[in-house]
Amino acid sequence: ASASDFSAAVTWTTDEAATSVMDFGTTASYGSSASVFGFVQSHSVPLSPLAPATTYHYRVASADPSGNGPTQSTDATFATAAAAPPVIAGIPSATGITGTSTVVAWMTDEPSTSEVQYGTTPSYGSAASSAGSAAAHSVALSGLTPETLYHYRALSSDACSNGPTYSSDGTFTTGPAAMDLSGWVLKQYAS
Repeated sequence: ASASDFSAAVTWTTDEAATSVMDFGTTASYGSSASVFGFVQSHSVPLSPLAPATTYHYRVASADPSGNGPTQSTDATFATAAAAPPVIAGIPSATGITGTSTVVAWMTDEPSTSEVQYGTTPSYGSAASSAGSAAAHSVALSGLTPETLYHYRALSSDACSNGPTYSSDGTFTTGPAAMDLSGWVLKQYAS
């Protein structure tokens, strides 16, 4: 079994295709069960949400398509890790900078939320976010003022509400204002 602070995956193999069923709980009486549909030889049953820093008992069971079984394992245990917020790798980067927009990107060690605080001072003042949960984050910032220095930092929280983790402060300078050429006519004269 491999476990994080709020989830685990129990894996096992069988000598023929079979079902993937398991009982689990905080005592050897179990109390909960989980399964994955289908007949396979390499089994993996994900468990979530689990309590952090907790020992869980489990046993697995498999039956073949002919109805033989289920064959059950003996009792085993795994422990979830202590609750921990996501870790942000390095300073998030601002890319694709124009006069009025940029994209801030960063990575975390686990799926988590994506939010960026930004502004013209280290007090920020504005925020933008992307929906969902990911380990590779990307948040677009728009409506920025051309040729202006901006401060920004990324924030991420995991699915168990651990966090937010804040990145260190980063800066970028927006580019010049775009020139509107609509309505202009370009003429070429021969000499």
